[in-house]
Amino acid sequence: MSSNIWWIVLVVIAVLVVIAVVAMMAKRGGKQREEQHRTQARDMRKDAAATSRQADEREADAAQVDARAHQAQADADAKAAEAARLEADAAERARDARSTRGEADERLSKADDVDPDADRDSDDRRVGDDRRDRYDRRDRGDRRERGDRRDPDDRRS
Repeated sequence: MSSNIWWIVLVVIAVLVVIAVVAMMAKRGGKQREEQHRTQARDMRKDAAATSRQADEREADAAQVDARAHQAQADADAKAAEAARLEADAAERARDARSTRGEADERLSKADDVDPDADRDSDDRRVGDDRRDRYDRRDRGDRRERGDRRDPDDRRS
């Protein structure tokens, strides 16, 4: 029996050695898997960092375009305000010019009334005064723009 015990002990030791070798290989394979996972995670982090840099660049580009758009809108608003101011100024100057023209025409009319040598036509206007005819036509044009179609020289109304 003693030889059978030795065989049993020897088989038990061989089984233990095989188990130990398998355990060491499993442990080594686990470390290799961990290293592979570390490498994979490192690569994923590099890709994420590159993507993040691209996103930062695109955000900066979008911010620049937005700033240019706001500046362009501000410029357009300023130009619109300037145009409105110029239109108002032009309208005021046109009113002033019409008033001055009216005063000049009134003075000319008074001078014609006072001047005994002034030649007059059938409408009691001074003959050869193209300037008054021209301003009368302009005045009629202004009334038409306002919607007043009546001719002040037409005495029928």
